[in-house]
Amino acid sequence: MSIIAVPEPGNQAQVKVALTSVKDGRRISACVNRLLSAVPRSAIANLRAVVLRDAGGLSSREFKKRRRGGSGKVLLGTYYPATGSSGPSIDLFVDAILRAEPRSLLRIPVYLDARVGRVLYHELGHHVAAVQRPWERSSETTAELWQRDMLRTYMKRRYWYLRPIALALLPFVKLVRRSLSTGKRVLN
Repeated sequence: MSIIAVPEPGNQAQVKVALTSVKDGRRISACVNRLLSAVPRSAIANLRAVVLRDAGGLSSREFKKRRRGGSGKVLLGTYYPATGSSGPSIDLFVDAILRAEPRSLLRIPVYLDARVGRVLYHELGHHVAAVQRPWERSSETTAELWQRDMLRTYMKRRYWYLRPIALALLPFVKLVRRSLSTGKRVLN
């Protein structure tokens, strides 16, 4: 199944949906368009497409080729730099991104944006590094820095009203994390 979503007016990159196992293709496509619309145009300059795919649809040869140096990490997305015949593109493996996530949490827009945005902005970080400094090889550290910056900016702008609530809940979250890490019961 292949549906091409119409890009948002500010987006140059086309979002292509090529999913067979994920049911929420339109919602994920809308999420990616939302995330891309918040990025400066210079960051997505010349980006041809963002393709939403199933990791299960990869051939074993293709999967081994794209797997990170045998590190055992799950493949969530890949960035393809420009070649002589095509422009740069990003593949997001939606089934891997959403794996082991409760469907009820994925219906909450802020959670879905954070989950998909983490991977999209990481791959976009590779693109920004390739466009701005093509003479340097893009490292994972550079992509992580771009990802953190873009995601933080997006969340602050889009979900500004959740910040006071998050700050109020922070001591409780720290308490629960501490109790989970030590195994001791803090709350009776």
